[in-house]
Amino acid sequence: MKRKPLTTAIGIGVLIVAGSCAVSPRRVTTAQDTVEAVLSVALRRSLVDPRDLPDIGLIADSAEIIVRSTIPSSSYHISPGALPIVDGKRLLLLTESAIRARAASRGDVYFVAVNDLKVVGDDAEFYIGVEVATSPVRPILCCCSAKVRYARVDGAWVYRGSTEFMCA
Repeated sequence: MKRKPLTTAIGIGVLIVAGSCAVSPRRVTTAQDTVEAVLSVALRRSLVDPRDLPDIGLIADSAEIIVRSTIPSSSYHISPGALPIVDGKRLLLLTESAIRARAASRGDVYFVAVNDLKVVGDDAEFYIGVEVATSPVRPILCCCSAKVRYARVDGAWVYRGSTEFMCA
């Protein structure tokens, strides 16, 4: 009979451990998490399948693809988690200032850019395309972008279409 208290103590210990595992806190989704999720889908669509990034030909032959991490007029940024894997390419996530510095030392730099990002509830809209940082800095007519729309459906971001196509 002396074994019963030990067995009971072990049983109570298992219940306490199991109970603490079952009540783990949920991770709170932030606005930046939402931005990362929609941009992950958009960058994959633009660079991998169906590769519909406007002016993709300007970066197609490069061994590396530069993605600007900063989004002008926005407190959000493109984070490493949003970058897709692109076969045969190395993706670099650089700030606007790093891109300008690279252009100053190496010459013109083409990069993927996201602009005018707006996320409201389950809808997102932004421009995506290729831009160029020139060296020396000069006006240049280059590059196209598309204004794209995405919607969150059953928790997943889905492409809903392009409403504008703009070339400079």
